[in-house]
Amino acid sequence: MSDSRVRAKGEKRTRKLGGSGRPSARPARLTWTGMAKAVTLLAAASAAGLAFRQLGLAAANTLLIYILCVQLIALWTGGWLYAAASSFAGMALYNYLFTEPRFTLRVYDPDYPMTFVVMIAVSFITTALTVRIKNQAAQADERAYRTGVLLETNEKLQKAERAGEILRTAAAQMYKLSGCPAAVYEPDGQGSLRLTRICPEWAGERAVPAQMADVQALRWVWENNHYAGRTTGRFGDAAAFYLAVRGQKQAQAVIGLLVSSRTNDDPVEKNLLLAMADQCGLALERERLSREKGEMAMEAQKEKLRANMLRSISHDLRTPLTSISGNAAVLLESGQMMSEDQRQALYKTIGEDSRWLIGLVENLLSITRMEDGAVQLHAEAELVEDVVREAVEHLDSRIKERELSWEVEDDMLMARMDARLIVQVLVNILNNAVRYTPPGSRIHIGVKGAGRMVLWEIADDGPGIADAEREKIFEMFYTGGSVGADGRRGMGLGLALCKSIVAAHGGQIGVRDAKPHGAVFWFTLQSAEVKYDG
Repeated sequence: MSDSRVRAKGEKRTRKLGGSGRPSARPARLTWTGMAKAVTLLAAASAAGLAFRQLGLAAANTLLIYILCVQLIALWTGGWLYAAASSFAGMALYNYLFTEPRFTLRVYDPDYPMTFVVMIAVSFITTALTVRIKNQAAQADERAYRTGVLLETNEKLQKAERAGEILRTAAAQMYKLSGCPAAVYEPDGQGSLRLTRICPEWAGERAVPAQMADVQALRWVWENNHYAGRTTGRFGDAAAFYLAVRGQKQAQAVIGLLVSSRTNDDPVEKNLLLAMADQCGLALERERLSREKGEMAMEAQKEKLRANMLRSISHDLRTPLTSISGNAAVLLESGQMMSEDQRQALYKTIGEDSRWLIGLVENLLSITRMEDGAVQLHAEAELVEDVVREAVEHLDSRIKERELSWEVEDDMLMARMDARLIVQVLVNILNNAVRYTPPGSRIHIGVKGAGRMVLWEIADDGPGIADAEREKIFEMFYTGGSVGADGRRGMGLGLALCKSIVAAHGGQIGVRDAKPHGAVFWFTLQSAEVKYDG
């Protein structure tokens, strides 16, 4: 619908704030359209009367036809002036066409004047009843319309989720109810109000009066959490009627309605507008409480993560740190008395524990950055085989005790990724396989294209993963209560970090059973192609 049609529809609905509670009465003057309707009906009644006369029907039938004609005129034109004029016109036509002498306005029969008086009286009485019923019907329609708007407002406010949407809905519904353009004012955070929206938009600056009375009324409503302006006893010279969207302690916003006149104050409509403002206030309070509840839940989750992190760090760092400290003490105190093989064994243990601690700290820092959104992806088209080779070079030294193999479907297979992060994903998954499989196990890396994605699979023939743990192993700090083949317990950060990195790349990650036993970790990345100009 074009803006001009919307504007015309809105202006057609516009009426004075505090109107009569029903559609505005038709003006007490003759119009060409109304006169055409009246003349047409009187002509039809005269034609019907002439037909009755030809059929030899009684003259009383013709009188009833004219009375019916006057009622229809009152119903279709809705004005007393038409009904009164039509009553006298109908009497004159009946006298001219059906009384002796015909085609004159003279009357011979002394009963006819009384007949004419009765005819006019009946016409006026029936017209009064018709207009009254029509007005009552209009009032019923207006009440139904207002009730429908109020219920619709409540329903829309219940569905609105954000403060801006709530205020926009309230302004639109107030305009729909009153026909007055609405302007919404919200706090600017510095103790003042700022205009945020106008409904309807085509009203423009016309909906924002700038005279001093309006400025004072707007400020008073904001500070006193009440209403003021035109149609009220406070700042009645203002051009708009201002309502506070009330909160528990102070106004949350102010809505101003540009009123066309300050006469005909209707308390029913004003009360409905105040009720809509209160509904808006309750919706804003609900939105605020929901937002605060979400923030509290987030803070509680963060506190829970911090507590789990501290508990896991204190528990899982104790063993390697104790081992490093103990082995270093043994070397310092008894190193000269030990054989070279014994010293090398202690050196190897210290090195492994140190590397484990370094990997744990790296994962901890990385998962923290990912959760906080501090990691920026630098995704580029990378050769898959190069990434696999680099990941293998950074694996735990215990990988030598396993049989590692890899296969890339195509030497030129490329994926769009941040190579540094994907290397970390592969290293975490492979080290996880090393940790939970016994020496001599086989670990295989397979990569192949899958439509627009590249599928990565890391399979092992270890003991596998229980079904109950399969959906939880990618959660932060989840270890399932199990320990690795070397007896060392992890913090549950590696796979959680892998999930965050893959998700940031727009891929998916999961695990399934391998046949006949073991586990297959898989993840997907978007494929990439490099076009060469030549």
